[in-house]
Amino acid sequence: MNEEWKSLNIADVPKGEYELEKVTYDTNGTIIELGNDDIKLIIDFHYAVILTRYSDESQRWKTTDRLLYKYGKDFFKNSPLFIIENSDFADWLEKESFGVNSKKDVTHYCIYTPDDVVDILSLKDPEIRIEKVF
Repeated sequence: MNEEWKSLNIADVPKGEYELEKVTYDTNGTIIELGNDDIKLIIDFHYAVILTRYSDESQRWKTTDRLLYKYGKDFFKNSPLFIIENSDFADWLEKESFGVNSKKDVTHYCIYTPDDVVDILSLKDPEIRIEKVF
């Protein structure tokens, strides 16, 4: 499959490097918190997450290499959040679930930080909140 990665540029979120600070998966849904010295970015998927894959960035070097080659060396500098179209991960889910979960019904989000990569298949768009760090 020919995946297309698109940076999800979020209004009011400064460009820069973010670290994965916290992942919460409980009865309230899935919440991912990213941060840097100035901003905390809270990505709330509520109850819409179908599948999540967490990886240390060192386990995704092939993907990183392919993306930097395809999109350029500054690809990860604009945003830590991406949408992946024609997703291999969504394709895998559809096959693995015998079609119960259709790849047409999910959006593949990927959070790429210097140390972590989190892939999320979600039925709905997340709510994104920004908090200033004092």
